[in-house]
Amino acid sequence: IVFVVNGGKFYIMLPNIEKAGAFAVVDKIQDTLGEKIIIHAGISKISNKTFERIEKETFAAYSEACQTNEKAVYLEEKVKGMDEWMDETRNFKLFQNSYLHKLENVITPVFYRLQKAWEEKLFKTKIEQYSDELQSVFRLKHEKCEGCLKIIYPGFTKLFINITYSGLESPENRDLEVELNEVTQNKISKIIEDYIKEFKKFIKE
Repeated sequence: IVFVVNGGKFYIMLPNIEKAGAFAVVDKIQDTLGEKIIIHAGISKISNKTFERIEKETFAAYSEACQTNEKAVYLEEKVKGMDEWMDETRNFKLFQNSYLHKLENVITPVFYRLQKAWEEKLFKTKIEQYSDELQSVFRLKHEKCEGCLKIIYPGFTKLFINITYSGLESPENRDLEVELNEVTQNKISKIIEDYIKEFKKFIKE
């Protein structure tokens, strides 16, 4: 049973499946998505528990997965007390609020400004950009190739930046990480402009 919760996270309920089976499902999802999309998962038992308790335990495991950059974490019921869960929840909300502030005051304005600045400089290239709470996308489309820069916030202190190309014999795909407190207009502008200049080189070849 799959459903989406606030913040764009997915819950997957797996009745009658043990811990090893849950890890296998996470592995299968990661294999399907490929190396360019990194996932983090929290795993918790669901039997004889209220949904609120399951959510808290799963969130604690997910938080640790994000902090340790692991694919999936399973926390035994007695590993963390309720106070620790509440502390992690508060910390997560603080970081999330900081990210939303960066999104509104840094990422979105930079995306809009660079779209306007480059629209007439890239010949026969369509520039698309949008941002929401899940990701920010800056896409370049030309008859020779397409480029896509995505900024993804998985939670806590880091942003992941994924740059991919299609239509090239040897795409220069790559992933970057930026600390949340280092996200400034100058830094984001430089990353996007470097990506645009690289794309410009590809469409001239």
